[in-house]
Amino acid sequence: MCLVDSECRVGDEKYFDHYFDTLANIDAGRDIFHYLARVDLTGFKPQSFSLTKYKKELKAKQTNDVVKWLLNMHETLSDEADDEIKKASTSDWYNKYCRWAETSGESRIMSLNVFSGLLKNEGIDTEKKNIVDCGKRRKFRYRTISQQILEVQLAQYIE
Repeated sequence: MCLVDSECRVGDEKYFDHYFDTLANIDAGRDIFHYLARVDLTGFKPQSFSLTKYKKELKAKQTNDVVKWLLNMHETLSDEADDEIKKASTSDWYNKYCRWAETSGESRIMSLNVFSGLLKNEGIDTEKKNIVDCGKRRKFRYRTISQQILEVQLAQYIE
């Protein structure tokens, strides 16, 4: 059975009644289910479909605020042609995110723990460095962000 989209069928009640009678019964549902159950899906990867520009924009708008902030940061770095690598602690990045969320009118600001987890999900991991401060060794944890890193990590949202 094939459904054909055509303007020549507009207002043709018999045509649509026939389709309704054919599809609106338990046998049709069972047949469709069994057909789909027998389809060989080996090698099928829905992720392999290319995203259109519209779908990327839609995906970016529907994502969480942290990704929106990262996208805004990428856009800012691109406009300034700034490919400098920026290193800061998660708290510093969180403060920048909070300022951005307040100015852009985001309805809900994530907590620091959620923010940190979402950064990690997007591939912005914590790095550790041992430093000597006032004669004491301390571990400094930071996250690195640059235009190039954001382009790689946010490729699914960027055109």
